[in-house]
Amino acid sequence: MPVHSTAFRPVDDAALARNPFRIFTSLLRLELIASDELRKRAAQILAKRDIFTPRCRS
Repeated sequence: MPVHSTAFRPVDDAALARNPFRIFTSLLRLELIASDELRKRAAQILAKRDIFTPRCRS
């Protein structure tokens, strides 16, 4: 799967004291999937996905 991944993190002591966590994120590059069938299936799966809870949305 063509995926681009990265991590965001605090870069100085003050930022680290405020938030010591890293955020890891990945982006699936649908346009780089060669198979039309697999690309469509991946898009369907992603369209159904909701990473936010109902509480977060309210």
